[in-house]
Amino acid sequence: MKSHSLHNAFLLNLLPGNFEKKGLTRRRELFKSATILGIPADNVTVVDNPDLPDDINIAWDPKLVAQKILEQVFETSANVVITFDHYGVSGHRNHSSLYHGVNDLVERGQMPDNVLVYALQSVSLLRKYTSFLDVLPSILSSASTLFLSGYPAILKAQRAMCAHRSQLVWFRWLYIAFSRYMVINTLRPLGR
Repeated sequence: MKSHSLHNAFLLNLLPGNFEKKGLTRRRELFKSATILGIPADNVTVVDNPDLPDDINIAWDPKLVAQKILEQVFETSANVVITFDHYGVSGHRNHSSLYHGVNDLVERGQMPDNVLVYALQSVSLLRKYTSFLDVLPSILSSASTLFLSGYPAILKAQRAMCAHRSQLVWFRWLYIAFSRYMVINTLRPLGR
């Protein structure tokens, strides 16, 4: 993702990453990752709200999530919102809460008409870790928008993931090496 004069990317993070009391470290890592992806620090927003705890087992209130996302849409004049789908790629309840908040805005007609909304599609565990081998299944099984990264973009995405040093446990190394999300992403439109 590179910021051009025609495209301005913004990143909204609804938690400061303080699950293991590493909030400041993870915040720095997030900004470093965003920089690698070409997102300027001024375009990164981190929300620190006690009602949005950093706990993979807690679902957030969709109304509060919707409020925070809508505030960001208006503040940035966004015309595209990309979120997780209902499963949240890894089953992380915070991730799926983002989908429910955005979907709530779309279903209630509160998302501005000029804003396109997409959800990143989750795939089975087998497909998740097949890297580029998932290209054909993704093409055949999806009526959605498909993004296929070239080698330089894959390396950039891997570098951005590696910027999150404090979270690099064994399974994240597997993710970086073998995840199809480093290579292929399918987005499904919501609401239109």
